[in-house]
Amino acid sequence: MASVSVIKRQMLVPLIVVFALIVVGITVFNYQAEQTARNRIFDNALREVDALFHLLLEQDVVTMVSLIDSILINQEIVSALENRDRDHLFSLAAPIFAALEWPHGITHFYFHGADRVNLLRVHQPNRYGDRIGRFTMLESERARATASGIELGPLGTFTLRVVVPVTVRDRLVGYVELGKEIEGLLSRITDITELRLYLVLYKEFVKQPVWEAGMRRLGRDGSWDRFDNVVVISEPALYVPDGISRLIDHARDTPHETRATLYDEYGIFDAGFIGVDDAGNREVGDLVVIMDVRGFHDALLLNTAVGALGASVLGVVLVVLFYRLAGRTEDIIARDQAALAEQEDLLRGIADSAKDAIILADNDARVSFWNEAAGEIFGYTAGEALGEPLHELLAPPDLKDAAGKGFAGFGQTGQGPVIGQTVELPALRKDGTEFPVELSISALRLHDRWHAVGIVRDITERKRTEEALRQAEKIQALGSLAGGAAHELNNLLLPIAALARMTLKDLPAEDRARVRLEKVVEAADRAAAIVKGITEFSRQEAAAKSEIDIAATVAEAIDVAATTLPKTVTLERELNGATGPVMADPVQIETAVLNMVSNSVEALEGATGILRIAVAPVEVDVDLAAAVPGLRAGRHARITVTDSGHGMDEDVLARAADPFFTTKEVGEGMGLGLSIAHGVATRHDGALVIASEPGEGTTVDIYVPIVAAEAD
Repeated sequence: MASVSVIKRQMLVPLIVVFALIVVGITVFNYQAEQTARNRIFDNALREVDALFHLLLEQDVVTMVSLIDSILINQEIVSALENRDRDHLFSLAAPIFAALEWPHGITHFYFHGADRVNLLRVHQPNRYGDRIGRFTMLESERARATASGIELGPLGTFTLRVVVPVTVRDRLVGYVELGKEIEGLLSRITDITELRLYLVLYKEFVKQPVWEAGMRRLGRDGSWDRFDNVVVISEPALYVPDGISRLIDHARDTPHETRATLYDEYGIFDAGFIGVDDAGNREVGDLVVIMDVRGFHDALLLNTAVGALGASVLGVVLVVLFYRLAGRTEDIIARDQAALAEQEDLLRGIADSAKDAIILADNDARVSFWNEAAGEIFGYTAGEALGEPLHELLAPPDLKDAAGKGFAGFGQTGQGPVIGQTVELPALRKDGTEFPVELSISALRLHDRWHAVGIVRDITERKRTEEALRQAEKIQALGSLAGGAAHELNNLLLPIAALARMTLKDLPAEDRARVRLEKVVEAADRAAAIVKGITEFSRQEAAAKSEIDIAATVAEAIDVAATTLPKTVTLERELNGATGPVMADPVQIETAVLNMVSNSVEALEGATGILRIAVAPVEVDVDLAAAVPGLRAGRHARITVTDSGHGMDEDVLARAADPFFTTKEVGEGMGLGLSIAHGVATRHDGALVIASEPGEGTTVDIYVPIVAAEAD
C-alpha cells in the first residue's frame, strides 16, 4: 500500500491544479462561444433583413409590371394615351386606381407622353404638364423598356416606381407609371423577423421646408431638428433604447459592418446598418436594424456560470474518486487480469476454428471479445471494438434503440426474443455502410453475469444472388408478355407496310402523295425493326450485336422521341462523339432509350420541365462495380436520361426496374419501361443504375462496355 500512498502524494496536487485550469478554460470558452453565437445570430438577422428587403422589392416590381400589363390590355386606354385625351383617360383609369389602392398599396398612377411630359396623374388629376426627370423615367426612355427602382420623392419619402413604355405599331406613344410607398414593405419585414427597423434619410438629399411640408401633407410627425445629419422616414412602434438616437445621428458616417450594443434598464439591444440606394445608385439613407438580445445575454451569463459550477463540481468529484480508487487499483488490476486470462482461455478455442465473426458482449452490452473474422467483416480492430456498446457500434440508426432495450432485459435474465435463434438483419460497418448478416445468438453465464455470444455471417453475396434470381424470373415473365405484344404489333405492321409500298408503285413519280407514303413506309420499317428487337428480347436470345457508334445510335433515338415530346418539355442533349465503339444491337439500344424517355416524360406529368439525354465515356472502378450487380470494372459508354420530374422515394426506387411495377392508376401504364431498359443493359453485359429523390427528379444510367482498341 506504500506505492498507493506515493500515488496520492505525487498526483493529488497536480490534479487539483489541472482541474482548476480546466474550470477557468471552460468558463472562458463558454463565454466566447456564446458571444460568437450571439454575433452570428445578429449578422444572420441583418442578412435576412437585407435579403427580404430586396426580395419583397422584386416581388412588388413583378406585381406592378403585371398590373400595368393588365391595364394596357384595355385598348381604349392605349388609344386615349395616344390621342392625349386626358378626360377620357381619367374616366377609364380612375376606377382602376381605386381598385389598386387597397389590395396592392398603389399610391401613384401616371400617364406620360412620349416627350416625358405628364399627361395625367390619376391620384392627383389637377397636376399635369410638368416634364418628368426621375431616374426610372430616364432609364425607361433610354432603354425603351420597363424600368424600376426606389425613388426619393419631393416630400422626402421613398417610393417604389415602375415605368413601362407604351408603343403602337412600333411607335412610342407614352409611358404608364405606378408607384407605392415602401413603409408597408418595412412593416412586412418586421412582422416576419420581429426586429425593430428605422429608415433614415441623409439630410443632404432633401430640403427642410419641402420635407416638413411633405410630412404635414402625409399626416406624420416629422421633426427636422431631432437629428443633426438625418431625418427619420419610418420607425418602429415597439420600445427602443434611448441610446439609439446617438447611433442614428451618426449613421451617415458609420461603416455598414459596424455593430453596436446598447444597454438600458429595460433591455440590451444589438444594432447594425444596411445601406439604402435609390434608382440612381446613390446611397441616400440607411436601414437601422435593432434586435433585443437580453435573452441571449442572460443565457450567456447563465451558461457560463453553470459551466463553471459544473466543471468545479466535476473536478471535486473526480479528485475524490481518484483518491478513493487509488487505494483499490492494485486489487482491481489483479482481479481483472485473472478474469481476462480465464475469458481468453475460454474463447480462444472457439475463435481459432471459426470462419464467421464471433463476438462476446457482457450484460451491459459492451464488447468483451472480438475475433479476427469480426474485424474483417465489420472493419474494426479488436482494440477499437473492445469495451464499446455493441448496438452503438454495429446496429444501424433505426435499430439502435431496440437493440439497447433488448440488452437491458437480457442482462438480468439471460433471455431475449432472439436468444437461441438465427435471424437475418442489417448491420453497420465502420465506414458507415449497411449490409445484411445472419446472426445466431446464445446466452453464456460468466462470473454470475450474463454474456451474449453472437456468431455473425456476412450474407451480402447470397442476397445479391437471390435478388439476381428474382430479377431474372421477372425479366422472363416480361419477355413472355413482350413477345405476345410484339407478335400482335407485327401483324398490324405487315399490311400497313405492304399496302403503302403497293400504293407507291401505283403513284406517278411526280405525285406529291409519294413523299407522305414514303414517310409511312420508313416509319413502318423502323417500327418493324423495334418489334424485331422486342421479339429477340422476349426470347432471351443473344442480340444481333455489331460494332456501332453508340452516340449516333442514341441521336437517332432522340430524333424519334423529339417528334412526340409535349411542348412543355425542353429537350437537352450532350452526346460525346468520341465515346468509342460498343458491341451492341442498335435497335435494342434505341428501344431502351425510347422507354427511358417515355418514363421521364410521364414523370413530368404534363408540367413544364427539362429532359436531358447524354452519352459519355466513363471508367467504372472496382467500388462501383461491386455496388452494382452485373457491372464490371473498365471503360464503359454511359447513356444518361435525366428529368426534372417529381422523383421517387426509397420504396419506389427499390422497385423501379421491376416488371409490371407502376405507381400510375389502373389503365394508365404497365410498368415496363425501365424493366425493358434493364433487360437491354443486361444482355449487353452492362447494367442499369437509377438515382432519384422526391422533388429532385430522376437520373437513369445504362452502362455498356466500350470495345477495347486493338494493338497495332
